[in-house]
Amino acid sequence: MLRKPLLSGGRDFLRIDVGQSIEHPQTRQRIVFRRTAASTGGEAVVIEAHLGPGCRGLGPHEHPQQELRIQVVQGTLSFRLGGRRISLGAGDRLTVPAGVSHTYWNAGAEPALFVAEIRPALDFEALIERHFTAT
Repeated sequence: MLRKPLLSGGRDFLRIDVGQSIEHPQTRQRIVFRRTAASTGGEAVVIEAHLGPGCRGLGPHEHPQQELRIQVVQGTLSFRLGGRRISLGAGDRLTVPAGVSHTYWNAGAEPALFVAEIRPALDFEALIERHFTAT
């Protein structure tokens, strides 16, 4: 469970430490926080997402005011971006503009890993906590 909000520079941030992780109890997707809203003054959150074979991330959703920059480090991922399906492998990058519906899943037989930078941070950490702790 992530910690209670911390007031930092006049803004509330969840107190998440760099290196802290959270795992979804059903999908087993694991998120590791490389940079947090608190560590960047709200400019960004950087995560690494670990997905086992067949694992699905969040269902279709959008971030109205945040851009996501994704780089696949390992494995094969499929993204649905707007109405398009995109397959990515290790080394591939994808930018998801603010306000564009997207979802993702591990389309391969091996574990997958991607790094995502979310700008600005806004409430991204709280979104992850809500999704990963909902039953």
